[in-house]
Formats: sequence, structure tokens, C-alpha cells
Amino acid sequence: MRFTENCIVIPLENVFTTMSFDEALHLFVELISLSKKIPLFIAMKPCIVTTSIRNIKRRIGISIGSMVICNNLDVVEKHCNRVNCIRLVEPEWIDVNIFCPYIDREGSTCIEILNKMLNLSLPLIVRNDIYTYLRCTEAHNKDLESRLRDIVESGLLLYYIDRAPYMDRLRCSITPAPSTHPLIAIHRILSTISGIVELKVYLDTDRIPKRLRPLSEPLLYVGRIPLVYAIGKGIVLNYSPICSVSRVLTLLITIYALSLNTTTPRGQALLRYVYKTSVQL
Repeated sequence: MRFTENCIVIPLENVFTTMSFDEALHLFVELISLSKKIPLFIAMKPCIVTTSIRNIKRRIGISIGSMVICNNLDVVEKHCNRVNCIRLVEPEWIDVNIFCPYIDREGSTCIEILNKMLNLSLPLIVRNDIYTYLRCTEAHNKDLESRLRDIVESGLLLYYIDRAPYMDRLRCSITPAPSTHPLIAIHRILSTISGIVELKVYLDTDRIPKRLRPLSEPLLYVGRIPLVYAIGKGIVLNYSPICSVSRVLTLLITIYALSLNTTTPRGQALLRYVYKTSVQL
């Protein structure tokens, strides 16, 4: 997508090198809240952009997961002195998704579960026309396959039942799969700051129905146990975060999973709606 000069990029790696994990969590929640009024774009590929440093143009790289904002910049500029935002000085093409803060009515039952996992209050809103999918389910729920099918094009599915068999609380490192999926790059950025996380992992991991396994790809592991799957373009979480590091990882996965490709009909509809809202502010 083409971005004009003066758009601001919040580099993901800068957030983690200048903020504590708890501060990063609250920054991301603030950006999610803003996304109801202004478009919040997520970089899906690394790229090189032009900025100005001491009045000299410089080419600088931005990573996958970096966030781009072009409207109502005064709202995010208060963070920029600390996070070292990048202001574009030339038009640039960045491969992005747009974050969607809207979910369908069925997903509303899962907001409380997600907020409990993150120990946050995410400002997600139910809409009937423009939305993405948030699903939650027991491991062997009879509706598991239909919920997995819901998120194939985009969305997030949580395994959450407290009585499901857990491993003991783990303090461990996460191993990425050999994949080019964007979440692998996002995890690597986070793991360079803190490679150790605390979480609970479901013991029973063989949940993907056989008919959907060709669409599934394990992305992150603890030992041989998959923590995160891709299912088509959607994401499945197989753990509960405990520490601030694993909550940050979970929130970044949520932001990725609840974003829409800007070239799809739903992504285009969201763009039109949010731009119309931002103009009216």
C-alpha cells in the first residue's frame, strides 16, 4: 500500500528496546483503541523507507509487525520521543494489513476470555457488517471444525478451558518452526529482548481435524508441543500466557490475527469506513 510523507512508523524492535513489557502492553492497547477512529496498519514484510535524521535523508529498515499511522498524528507523537518513531519524508510502498477492532456477534462471547488471558481490557466492538473472527472452544468441542473453518480467511481461535489437562507452569524458551510466516519474525524480535517466557500449555495437542490439516502449520513450539498454529490465514493458540513477556507475545499475535489484508473486500470496506470516521473527527 502506498503511504505519503509524514506518516509515522512505530518500529516494533524500538518498542521493546525502550519500554518495559508492561509499558509495551499498554501502548499496544492504546493503539488498538485508536484504530476505531484512525487506520492502524501492520507491516507484513520488512522494507526500507526514507526518513530524515538531523535534516539529512536516510534510508532505514523497518521490521515485520511495525505499525504505521497517517491520521491524527498528534495522538501518537507523544510516544515518539521515547520509541524513536520513523517519519516518512517520501512516499513509500509498504506491504501492510489493517487492524480490525470489530468482531462478529458470535465472537463477543470470547472477549472476556481473551481479556482474562491478557489481564487487559481490549476495546473490541461487535459489528454486523465489518468484522473479523474471534473464536474460543474446548479441545474436543463438536463445533471445533466449524470454528476452525471460520478463521481460515482471518481470525483467532483460543483454547481456554480451565479443566483441560495442563502441563505444569513452564519457564521456558519458545522454538520457532522453519517458516517464513510473519509471526516467526515477530517472535524473533521479541526473543532477542527476552528469550524466556512463562506460560501454561495444553497437554493434548492433536486437535486439528484431519480434513483441515493440509491448511495447518505449527509455528511456535515448546519442545515438541506446538503453541501456535496457522490454519489458513487464521491463528490458533494452544497456551495461556502467565508473565508479561508471554502476554506481549499473545497480544502481538492477536493484533496480527485480527488484521485484514487491505486488498480483500473486507479490508477495503474497513479502510473506507475508518477513513470516513477519521475525516469526521
